[in-house]
Amino acid sequence: MTAAAEAAIEAAGIRTLRVLEVGAGTGGTTAALLPKLPADRVLYQFTDVSDFSLARAQENFSMYPFVRYELLNLETDPLEQGYERGGFDVVVAANVLHATRNLDHILQSIHSLLAPGGVLLLYETTNHLRWYDITTGLIEGWQLFEDGWRGDNPLLPAPRWEEALHANGFEAVAVFPGADTITAAFGQHVIVARTPGDGAGLGTSVRMETVNVIDAVSDDGMQNRGIPSFVADLMDTAAGDHLDALVDFVRCPPAFKRGTVYPYLSWYRL
Repeated sequence: MTAAAEAAIEAAGIRTLRVLEVGAGTGGTTAALLPKLPADRVLYQFTDVSDFSLARAQENFSMYPFVRYELLNLETDPLEQGYERGGFDVVVAANVLHATRNLDHILQSIHSLLAPGGVLLLYETTNHLRWYDITTGLIEGWQLFEDGWRGDNPLLPAPRWEEALHANGFEAVAVFPGADTITAAFGQHVIVARTPGDGAGLGTSVRMETVNVIDAVSDDGMQNRGIPSFVADLMDTAAGDHLDALVDFVRCPPAFKRGTVYPYLSWYRL
């Protein structure tokens, strides 16, 4: 997400980039993005459905004067809530769009908020693991959805996100990591989608080819982070075991021998 946001800033040139974060919640994504943004060339709107989240965000991000805080409920027409059609160049949504009733309605609402050539930076969990049914699956609203895109859970695999975005007017869609990469086994994807148009007179046009998030989420990115031996070993691991190996690596201290079976890791395979 941060790499994509930085690319959007670069593509904007000297113009002010208008960024809207929807469902910002506790501000985890916000905290990662704001330090990467130039204060003199960005207007960042932090939105959520909760006044409490807005109040906490104002305290936590008070050092960033270019941030505004407003209520926004995507389940209701944003234009009726005082938002301008085409008023933003980038919309950020991190693990929030799946928690809505109707994806078609939500994606059309986001499309209406983006200027021509504007970009949606979407981060979503794309693989429903069985243990979700006894964790997040117990949260009120998990089964809120009522559209034709979802089946027995609210999460969509990356190819279905691509289909849904194209079906709702987005012109170009790129998914990272790609299906042929090892890191795809995590079931966490950054999806970059652009609306039609060149953005003339309505902010910046962020070209898909300039949004380079490869270093953040690809196998090469893992190599660049000083863990080439692990990646090399992973290349020799059967595809069906990639998730177990990745989780094992993340959870276990580096001094421990990778591949050792730890009882406390078995809970996620329920």
